[in-house]
Amino acid sequence: MLKSGAILLSALMILMIISAAGCAADTDPEKSPTGETTDGESAAEGLRSSLPDNLDYDGAVIGILHSSDPMFALTTDESSGEIVDDAILARNTLVQEQLNLSFEFISGDYDIAPDITNAVVSGSDDFRLISGMQWILSPIVLENYLANLADSQYLDIERPWWATEYIKEAGIGNNKRFFVTGDITL
Repeated sequence: MLKSGAILLSALMILMIISAAGCAADTDPEKSPTGETTDGESAAEGLRSSLPDNLDYDGAVIGILHSSDPMFALTTDESSGEIVDDAILARNTLVQEQLNLSFEFISGDYDIAPDITNAVVSGSDDFRLISGMQWILSPIVLENYLANLADSQYLDIERPWWATEYIKEAGIGNNKRFFVTGDITL
């Protein structure tokens, strides 16, 4: 169930982070007010996605399971005037429009591991993306319930929005990766 969504999951996470990065103010002292770095590279170049321009999910509804802990909620329903909430809303809207899909956010328990186990055992495909605490989710790796993100076509952990070294350390060898983190975890 969850393995089949690895490519979709990766594409969504990448684009979600790219769009969130575009909402942040640039405070790098090495960059000029025009957005150019001192070596002539545009600031936007480092934040460009490697996703194909014609990537289209044909109106698919993507379930995103998240822990009931507010830190892991990847959504907000409306503009609130709060910088972070509005950036999350803008990110989600941009991703949904650019990839022609919609998100369905599913709030699980604080410990979402049983929610995942129940979904896998029952054959449910209610969600394809999970946002929760790694220490809670680690045991279900042994049950083979999570997609190996190292196999994803679009996930490039070397991009600046990923916590690359942490992701590498959290992996199993160089070819098994079940957890990613970075700017998406505002």
